[in-house]
Parts: sequence; structure tokens; C-alpha cells
Amino acid sequence: MSEVPKIQALDQSPELSRREFLKAALWGGAAVSIGSTFLSSEVANAEQSASPENQEAYVPVNRIGGADRFETAQMIINSEYPENHTVQRIAVVTGGKFADAMTVAPLGYAVVPVLGTVPEADKSQYAWHQPSDSLALDSIMRIATLQEETGKRPEVYIVGGSAVVDQAYEDYLSQNGFYVERIAGATRIDTAHEAATHVPGQGNLVVVDASNDNESEVMVAASLAANLGYEIEYIENSTLTQQQKEKFQPWAQNWRVITIGDRAGDCFHSQTGIEPQMSLSSSSPAAMSVEAARYLLTAAGSPERIRAGIATSRTFADSLVAIRKGSIQFLAEPGQTNQQIVDFLHELQSGQIQANTRLSSINIYGGPAAVSADLETQLKTVPAA
Repeated sequence: MSEVPKIQALDQSPELSRREFLKAALWGGAAVSIGSTFLSSEVANAEQSASPENQEAYVPVNRIGGADRFETAQMIINSEYPENHTVQRIAVVTGGKFADAMTVAPLGYAVVPVLGTVPEADKSQYAWHQPSDSLALDSIMRIATLQEETGKRPEVYIVGGSAVVDQAYEDYLSQNGFYVERIAGATRIDTAHEAATHVPGQGNLVVVDASNDNESEVMVAASLAANLGYEIEYIENSTLTQQQKEKFQPWAQNWRVITIGDRAGDCFHSQTGIEPQMSLSSSSPAAMSVEAARYLLTAAGSPERIRAGIATSRTFADSLVAIRKGSIQFLAEPGQTNQQIVDFLHELQSGQIQANTRLSSINIYGGPAAVSADLETQLKTVPAA
């Protein structure tokens, strides 16, 4: 049996601030616990390896959650991009607004959220001294360091206009040797439209009704788009922009389309003549994420192994960095049992969803306030293949 890494508690290092301690631990690869909440996937993995019998019987469940969305993001990045992993492109997005941030899901870029706003006094020489942005810069530099042997730093794409991600970020990264490009439009609809042009193999689409600012619908759309390689387009007030009409109509019969939201399907069909492959709409975010997962496992060609990600339905922030190809995102509703998610995962492991597809792991993003300890206990009953 391999030796279980030691877990160092925060109160054992009083000379370090909370964030300094967290940063030191992440860079050093240590496992960290604060109270009863594990803040690193290494900790959960260590627990699993410490009990081979448990590991064989159940799918490993890891919780990754920090004090806020920025700490959680850095911990996810730390676990997603180990030392032997190279990253060609990084997307810098706002951690405060979902629309721009989620459009990068199908691009496959490493995603780093930033605060987005810079105090006027700092604009000329931004030092990334705000705690959240300090963590973001650490993440960018860590990813860049992993590629030192290639002699080329990853390209950085800033998503959203300067009102969302300040020009100071772009200037700072450019001055420090990064190639920086901004993906932005006049509105969030236009920014999503512009981001879609960066998706390889255009011709497939997830359309989201963004009129009611429903973050859970956008998270479901992002999970589908990331795994299928589909573009994301937003519509508002049941109307397509002229740009969107010009894009879709000439090739209407060639597009494969999924629509998310009550009005998206009818709106898109009536204005383009394109019949969606699937239209998802539900009053329950958990149920919608389960139906999206069911469709995805059918459409994705039955992968042998896939990871489940569990995040709160209330905000996009915890799942922002984690949504990527090979991971199906489920949305847990606070105060609810979310039994449909647990039941679906049991069905998947029994071969009822796809004969050859099984879970490799289950990752919970965020602390117990976001995804309850009761749900975590239920997820730990999902049997291994």
C-alpha cells in the first residue's frame, strides 16, 4: 500500500495567512484541510488509496472546494493540469458573469477566472495584488511553467470586453511575454457569437435562451457543448440577431442543434427553419442535467470511461473551470435530495444507460454549503464497475 500523504491543517501554520498557506500548499502539491472540508483532490484520492477494499467497491468521490470561487478554481486547475500536462491556450474570463465565461466551454482551453475590474489607481501598472487575481496569476504562471521545455508559453484569450475584463489584464500579460487575444462583442450575444468562430468543425450548435439569466440552463448547455464540440449561441427575447440569421440560414439543413430553455426551440425553428435534434426544458436543474447526461452518453459514441462532476445549480462559478470534454456535469439543488442524480449514476454503473460506459470518478465542486454532505454520502454508494 502506498503511503498516505500527510494532511496539514491551517491552524498548524499560524505564521501564514489563509491564502498564502493555500497557495504554498497548491504549488507544493500538499494535501490541505480546513475544518472538515477537503480542499484538494489529492486528499480524497489518498483516502481512497488508503482503503483498497473501498476503492474496489465504489466509485472514488473527491470534493474540491475553497473559500470562494477563485480558490476553488485554482484547486481545480491544480488537479486538472499535473506536471506532465501541456496546455496550448488559456481563457481568462470574469468570475462574476456567467454569459461570457461559459462560451469557452467547447474550445477546450484551460479556464482561469479573474475579478475583472481594476481600481482606477492601479490601471497604469496593475500588480495583480487583489487576492482573487493573485490566485489567477499563480494559475497562469503555473500552467506556463509546465511548458518551459517546449520553449513556448501558452496563448491567452481574454473573453469579454474591457468592461467585463479590464484592459489592465491584457496589458500586464502582454508585457510579460504572453500572446494575448481578446474575444469580445458589443453584447454578450455578440461575444458568444464571436467565441463560436473559434470552435473547430463548425456546424453543430447548442442554443440557450439567455433572457431570464438562468445560470443552470447555461451550465447544462456548456457541458453538452464541451463534450460534443458544439458551438454555443445565446438568444434573447425570442429573437435572433441579424448576424445569427446570416450564419444559420444558408446551411440550415446541415446544422445539428440542441436548444435549452422554454422558448429557445420554437424561436430557433421559426426563424431559421432548423428543427432541433433535442430541446431541453425543465423546472428542475437537477432533472435537466440528468436528461442532458442521458442524451450525451448516447450521442458521444459510448466512451468507456467518463467522469461525473457535481456542482450547485445556484451559480456557475464552481463548475466554470471544471466543465470539459470527458466530464458530465450534474447540478445539485440546495435543500433537495437530488435523488435523480444518484439514481442515474447507479443506472449508469449497472449498464442500463450504456452497456460499455462506466464512471472513472465523481468530483464534487464547492464546499458543503454548495453541495451537501448528505448528497456526498449518497454518491459514495455508487458502485464501481
